[in-house]
Amino acid sequence: MSLIKTESGSATKTAEELLPPTTKLIPDWHEAGPIEDLQETLEYAISPKSYLVRRLGKDLVEQRSQLLSLCPEFVDRDLYGKGVHKQHFEQHIASLLGKKHGLFFITGIQAQLTALKIHCANAGNERVAWHHRSHLEIAEEGGYAEVFRLQRTFLGTSPLEVPTVTDVEVLTALPVEERPAVMLLELPNRELGCKTYPWEDLVQISKLCKEANVKLHMDGARLWEIEPFYHASGKSFAELAALFDSVYVSFYKGLGGTCGAMLTSSDEGFIEEAKTWQRRLGGNMVTSYAEIIDCERGFNLHIGTFEIKWRKMCLVAKAITEATKTYRTDDDKPIVFFDPVPMCAQVHTHIQGVTAEKLLAARDEVEQKYHIRVFGSIRPWKPLSENPYSIKLSSVDEKDKLKDVKEETHHFVEWAIREENLRISEDIFAKAWKVLCQLIVTPQ
Repeated sequence: MSLIKTESGSATKTAEELLPPTTKLIPDWHEAGPIEDLQETLEYAISPKSYLVRRLGKDLVEQRSQLLSLCPEFVDRDLYGKGVHKQHFEQHIASLLGKKHGLFFITGIQAQLTALKIHCANAGNERVAWHHRSHLEIAEEGGYAEVFRLQRTFLGTSPLEVPTVTDVEVLTALPVEERPAVMLLELPNRELGCKTYPWEDLVQISKLCKEANVKLHMDGARLWEIEPFYHASGKSFAELAALFDSVYVSFYKGLGGTCGAMLTSSDEGFIEEAKTWQRRLGGNMVTSYAEIIDCERGFNLHIGTFEIKWRKMCLVAKAITEATKTYRTDDDKPIVFFDPVPMCAQVHTHIQGVTAEKLLAARDEVEQKYHIRVFGSIRPWKPLSENPYSIKLSSVDEKDKLKDVKEETHHFVEWAIREENLRISEDIFAKAWKVLCQLIVTPQ
């Protein structure tokens, strides 16, 4: 490490400290450390309103007052699910979604499988249906079959597109003894770059399910992010959720909570059954006040921000596409493209025609020369896996991980607009991606 004296000669700095800071186009998952996170949670717990005014400003807090969950009572410690603050938060989220009841879960896996199991048990039918790239299919190690003994049918004919009305019609038209008891739709589908359904299709799908006595469940892990897409057509959270018998939402993804999810329904008996399953699964903790406080903090801090983030993503995607459009693969395909055109603040940016090794080397050279980190890790693009339960969602970054994807030439980056990169100009995004493409096409 080289040391350089300051002009006064009284202190020294490393050469690295004198370099300009690196601009990260894609922020790390959690920029702050655990101590900083706990301090934020504590400050919120002491005075939620004061915390929000400090972070957002008084005017924004007033503007978003109808969206915010602010319990009139001081935050308390729930005991096995019973507590004033917990129940206020559950009711607030349920009401926002137009449902009568809500139940907080530690994980979305518990919440969703619980919902599907109850729907199936009530119908006396263990058949469920979801898309090929559903979270339950690719990331839960077959929990639906191994633990809940559910029988899965794929919904849709394409693993690369969200199911259509016709796809749903095929299943709802089956004989009663063959059709599923419940269908799951993910709004938006993360593994498809956050593609989602046209509003008119959702209305038709809901109608088909009701007529066929098939329950419809929403995987709303990123419902907060996709709501602006539907709001542009005048639709609210409640209008979206009204098309579904049950809705799950997450609090740790776009909202930045530590962990946690909620299952909502207007059927009181359904929620009571969910409490029983939560107990069976070990999810009814002696207390979950710390997680609930932080989930409410994250919800209140970020709800109402996703429209401006989506608009920013659209501008960024357009700028990157324009800046890189002349860079093509040997078979005349764009090296960089977005699929789909952003429907929310989270996207997949694809890079094709280059090996992982060369792509990561180009990324590092951009950072070295311009102090801009274009992205962190990449994932090889594989439409489907032969693994019956899981598409391995491995990321590639360090050089010693390259051996498994040495020959892959199609990769993608999953990323989102968040507070940390919201104010970076589109020109900076475009410049960095253009330089990246220049390095990719330069012979080594």
